[in-house]
Amino acid sequence: MPPAAWKTCPWEPREPIEEGLRQWLRCAGAALLDGQVIGMPSRAVDEVWHGLILCTGRYARFCESAYGQFLHHHPEGDPLTGAGKPA
Repeated sequence: MPPAAWKTCPWEPREPIEEGLRQWLRCAGAALLDGQVIGMPSRAVDEVWHGLILCTGRYARFCESAYGQFLHHHPEGDPLTGAGKPA
């Protein structure tokens, strides 16, 4: 995790938050394949993901390598209607 990703995440310790993000990204990848949007397991994981997204080049390369496409952020849930589960 790049140090810049932690600028928006004040929680400690970082290790379980980073592991939570890794696990969520695995689940998000499976959901992406099924055309689903999933919610965050915690506010801390959400904050560090937001920080990672801000590292745009690194995040884009990660998404392409991990998923073959960009994993978008949908703060209101459904990417088309804005309704549903938060992501």
